[in-house]
Amino acid sequence: MAEYLKGQIAKLANINSETLRYYEKNKIIPEPERSKAGYRLYSQEVLQRLEFIKNAKASGFTLKQIKEMFDIAGSRDVSTQDILSSVDEKISEIDSKIENLSQMKKDLVYFKEHIGESVKCPHIQSFLNNFDE
Repeated sequence: MAEYLKGQIAKLANINSETLRYYEKNKIIPEPERSKAGYRLYSQEVLQRLEFIKNAKASGFTLKQIKEMFDIAGSRDVSTQDILSSVDEKISEIDSKIENLSQMKKDLVYFKEHIGESVKCPHIQSFLNNFDE
């Protein structure tokens, strides 16, 4: 079984060692074994977990959600449906963000198309008033 020191695993996972400590402190990764000299020794399993974390974050999951998935997966009664439920929630969240961004884009396009040359243009005033709130 491969064992890595803190710097080695951080480099392999392409994260900094402070991130590694943060994940350890917040129990996102398990506390590592120690060498006789007291150095932390991380397993191949931790490296795989770090890669999962990076991929999940890139897919929009928060660290809290990732930890919850690990907690679910660590349960004896885990089912694929439990994990898929988390994924479905994230898909719904993304769909909502896409709708909001689409509306924002429509609003800006409308503003751009209807803006007058004068700062006193009612469209400019209306747009600026949105920022005063």
